[in-house]
Amino acid sequence: MDKPKTVSICGDDWNKLSGIEKWAYCTMRHEGWYEGSRSYRNNNPGNLIYNSFTRDYLGAKVESDGRFAKWDTYEKGFNALVKFLTWACLGELRSYTPEMTLLEFYGKYAPSSDGNYPMNYAKSVADDLGVTINFRIRDFEIQAQNEPESEEDSEMVEIPISGQEEPASGNSEPEEENISKKANIIAEIIKKIFRWLIIKLKL
Repeated sequence: MDKPKTVSICGDDWNKLSGIEKWAYCTMRHEGWYEGSRSYRNNNPGNLIYNSFTRDYLGAKVESDGRFAKWDTYEKGFNALVKFLTWACLGELRSYTPEMTLLEFYGKYAPSSDGNYPMNYAKSVADDLGVTINFRIRDFEIQAQNEPESEEDSEMVEIPISGQEEPASGNSEPEEENISKKANIIAEIIKKIFRWLIIKLKL
């Protein structure tokens, strides 16, 4: 996959893309992909933040200032963004659901609290895709799940169930870890209730 200097959303190559790939290109375009830009230098089309999620699940490295993720090649960075968006559509990211609209998605992905403009972001992407900001992400075309695994995929974590909490594509613990933490909290609450009951009975 050649590294583009700009983002084109028309022509024969565009028409060959899946719905998710088109969504990724539109996100890449809005993130300011051009030769010399930060995302371009980092091979990070979605400007995903570097943390344990992008490192462990998407194979990212960290850029020099330690905030944004970095990949060795454009292909790896683009595939990471496609995976992230696919998992969001499938409900495998904690802060995203398949029922979300584009506006709701970008409200999480690039929140206003982080200096972003989710409405403008969603409208720009929706216009590029020929849909509205109320388009539900579940309706994006998902690539067949039985395609042969690529060499890059084989290096990834086997079960791509992940979570995202930080803004601007900052991601956190896998969903399984989140469930485990909740279970531990509930167990602690139950223990405290039993202790309280025992004390009351003794009185």
